[in-house]
Parts: sequence; structure tokens; C-alpha cells
Amino acid sequence: MFKKALFPIHIYQRNVKETVYLQDELVEPIYNDYKNGKDRKVPDGWFTNHIHTTFDDDDGINDAIFSTNPRIREIYFDNITKFFDQKVSFDIIEFWANVYENGEYQEDHTHLSSEYDSRTAQFSCIHFLKFDSEKHVPVAFVDPIETTRYTSLEMKSNHYSHHYYPKVNEGDLLMFPSYLGHFVQPSEPTPGNPRITVSFNLALNYYGEQST
Repeated sequence: MFKKALFPIHIYQRNVKETVYLQDELVEPIYNDYKNGKDRKVPDGWFTNHIHTTFDDDDGINDAIFSTNPRIREIYFDNITKFFDQKVSFDIIEFWANVYENGEYQEDHTHLSSEYDSRTAQFSCIHFLKFDSEKHVPVAFVDPIETTRYTSLEMKSNHYSHHYYPKVNEGDLLMFPSYLGHFVQPSEPTPGNPRITVSFNLALNYYGEQST
């Protein structure tokens, strides 16, 4: 007799050693966009009324922030590539920044659909560019078959949380399947101490010998 857990879901985490450089290059333009009261509406389909995001790139802010210095993209490509155990080629099909300073939050969502690229993202990434582990809340991941589990009995194995909160430090980069639901719950306001994240969606061209 034996018991086996089936079908694991993996998330990947590493600390970006170039975070200080990225902070010097990115924090000021991202935070200034937030402080200047830019009239950024919540993107269509986002069920939060309280977040500052550059996701809707109508004025080219993301390209202005991330594309003026090619070293920024090189650093992110290099760190993301290190997550893979075989030769890989991918495109970053979306990238944006979120600022949380006044109790902002984001609802449970996935990154499967894209407004800017016809391809489906296989993986998504979050870089915790500015993060106070004592005051800011991490991302929370959601069990994708939570509802299905409620219809069954898993005996002593069902004593688990259907939310997973990874232990995050400033500079950490997470990669996870784009289908995996996640959210950011409201936190206490931290004026002058913003939580700033940079997010990416990845479309793979090939992995090992497999084209995607």
C-alpha cells in the first residue's frame, strides 16, 4: 500500500543579483508615473478599482521605461533563461509595472489572454523590484482545481490551504505557468515605501528539441 501525490504544479524563484542596477534605472520613472497622478484607468477586465498599473500602454510608457536601455532587457532575459533546464528561446510579449502604496490590490486572475499579441503565454514572471518583506504582501497563488477538490474526499490529505504565499525578498523573480491563478490582497498603506513589481508574459519559440 502506498500514497502518491499526482500532477505537481511548479513555480520557479531566484534572486536577481542585478536588482540594485535595475532599481537605479527603473524605480524613479515608474514611481514618478505613479506620483504625478497619471490618469491611468483600471484595464478592462481587471476586477479591482484601486491599482496603479502601466499595463495599458496607450502612451508608450512601457517602451519608454524598459526599452531605452537594452541592458535592462538583457538582464531579464538572462535571469529568466536560467529557470529552464534545456536550451530555450522565448519572446517577452507583454511587460508592465504595478505600484502598491496606498492599499492597492489585484483580484484573482491568470495571464492566458493577451491584448497585444496573438500568441498565448506559456509562462509569466514577476520581479519584486521594490519589496519590504515586513510590510508588503507577496503574491498569492490559487489551487486551479480548488472547486473540484470540494466534490471529493482526500482523507487526511485535504488539510491544506488552497492559497500559497511564497516567501519573497526584494529582488526575487518568480516564474509560473500563465494558467495559474494569483492575486495580491490589500495591505496597509506604506507612503514613501512603495511595493513595485515588474511583470512579463513569455511566449516560447522552442524548448530543447520541441518547437512551440
